[in-house]
Amino acid sequence: MDLSFEDERRPEVMSARLATMSPEELDRYETYRRSHLPRIEVGKLLRDLIPAEHPVTPEMLVVVSGLAKLYVGDLVRIARENMRESGIDDAHPIPPQYYIVAARRLAREASPCVGDHARPRLTGPPVISNNELL
Repeated sequence: MDLSFEDERRPEVMSARLATMSPEELDRYETYRRSHLPRIEVGKLLRDLIPAEHPVTPEMLVVVSGLAKLYVGDLVRIARENMRESGIDDAHPIPPQYYIVAARRLAREASPCVGDHARPRLTGPPVISNNELL
């Protein structure tokens, strides 16, 4: 069941969706809503990544924590899909190798290759036009 951000903002849609959920689904959804990454740890990581002359603001922590939560959700979703394809049901915990495969898949989707090959062509016509880069 996919809930869009707009659906979560509309009480009538959410109440209808929550009424159709099984107790296990409702428990997972409530756990998801309550879950968060510790802002202190996210702040430590940001301070390591960002130059010292740029301060880490509380707003940055909220945004990065939210994006990290979305990334973890995508990892779990893709790992579960891979498990189902392998014949393992959702009742089992996700083994580490499925997270590795999911992370590689997300990295590949985030930086798609130009054209149908892994390396850019050094000779020949351009694969994409300059207008498509904008």
